[in-house]
Amino acid sequence: MSNQTDIKAYQTIAFAPQDAANIALEKAKELAQIAHKGIEFPIPEIASYPFAPLLPGQLCVVLAQSSNYKTGFMDFWKDEIAKQLDRQDRDNEAVFYVSVEDMLEEQVFFELSKETGYPVDEISTGHAADWSKVIDATVKIGGVQVYRICNSLTYSDRKDVPELYLSNINNAIEMVYARDGKKPAVIIIDYLQALPLDPEHRGYGSDARRLQVRADIYEMRRMGARYSCPVIVGVQAKQELNGASGDFMYIPGMYDGEETSSIAQRTDRMISLWMPKQKHGSKLNQTVKNGDTSYIVRDNLLFVKVAKQRGRLPAGKAWACAIGFTRNKIGCVKLEDTYVDKQWNEITEKIEGAK
Repeated sequence: MSNQTDIKAYQTIAFAPQDAANIALEKAKELAQIAHKGIEFPIPEIASYPFAPLLPGQLCVVLAQSSNYKTGFMDFWKDEIAKQLDRQDRDNEAVFYVSVEDMLEEQVFFELSKETGYPVDEISTGHAADWSKVIDATVKIGGVQVYRICNSLTYSDRKDVPELYLSNINNAIEMVYARDGKKPAVIIIDYLQALPLDPEHRGYGSDARRLQVRADIYEMRRMGARYSCPVIVGVQAKQELNGASGDFMYIPGMYDGEETSSIAQRTDRMISLWMPKQKHGSKLNQTVKNGDTSYIVRDNLLFVKVAKQRGRLPAGKAWACAIGFTRNKIGCVKLEDTYVDKQWNEITEKIEGAK
């Protein structure tokens, strides 16, 4: 063997037995001290699977095809995380919610709609029945620890507005910490493939998009380590799936993320979503069957699957859920609950009214 090897250069990747044991012990102690900061899954039945709380530094993907409630699910999770921070008196932390596609005003109109029950179009056009109710909701929303990194209609014509690629997102988080002293409890990014091309990657040529998606996944893991918080990112699934178990159970699998297999390889957790009505709109309110499983296609039926968990945690199970669209609430149901219109409506109303 060569005697020219630079020993110091390889000490961070080659570990003696005792060094490995000591490093693992120190990491275990560190994790025990921050375990209470784990970000809880927002649906109790799935959390008890278990889908263990997301720990600082972990990356979780929310995978779905277009229009299958990816943004809605992450918005729901965001709301539940904000409640968790409030319960735990974590006043110096906040949810950092990054939206590449939705303007600030559109996001807040939706928040106001959830609070007041008024449709978004009534609020956005100033035609809400009771404007004082909207103002009260604005005050309430202003007290929720959610920082939004996005574009705003107010500043849309300015030339100095930064693009929302990851380098600038990092800078925006640093600015908030310097200005307000708020650390990220979690960073939620909606969504991976919508991130603009980073100037650092414009030399990639025809492969730029695929290579940047790969680079961004790695950078998101570094973000989690840098801020000592989990990162949750939405990922667009392929139009034709490889991992689905059948036409009427068309849930994306681990390797159905668009652009690169790095999405599957580098993430710690993966949640897959599927709304049957998006693929089978012609069968709305009709019974369909997949193997031994049957259900009625409902407008607000959502399947949620734990597609991947590192750390020898279980994966592969899917749950049927109902969405309460008015307040954007999601709760588990049984497939037999889909069969009776009255029962389905009652379940949806109960989920909608959950605090």
